[in-house]
Amino acid sequence: MSDLLFKKNFSEIDIERLENEYGRRFNRGYLVAKKGYVKKHIFRPSNRVLWTVVGRKREHILFDSLFCSCTDFYMSVVVKRTEKYCYHQIAQIIACNQNLYKTEYHDDSEWIKFIDLSKEYHMK
Repeated sequence: MSDLLFKKNFSEIDIERLENEYGRRFNRGYLVAKKGYVKKHIFRPSNRVLWTVVGRKREHILFDSLFCSCTDFYMSVVVKRTEKYCYHQIAQIIACNQNLYKTEYHDDSEWIKFIDLSKEYHMK
């Protein structure tokens, strides 16, 4: 069923199924994606890519849909393994597949700034 998350458009039935599978995480992720809170950052000249998703308290860093810097990802997805995705990952997947994201370009020298911001948040 999770393949539905990767569709280019959702029907009403798809949305109902995704709500049943992911609950509030889907609703939040879908809303965040539709509001345009997902950004794709491309660093030049290396063409490295990372994503950010605006959360309730801060902007979270994602590496594709594989990793999110939020606490929920770490606790629910990695440690407890009770969830497949956090809502930021769901937002990124939807935004990517439905072209709902903004693209920002940066110089490679700014890469470390993004990584340091993530570390700062988790050190507090």
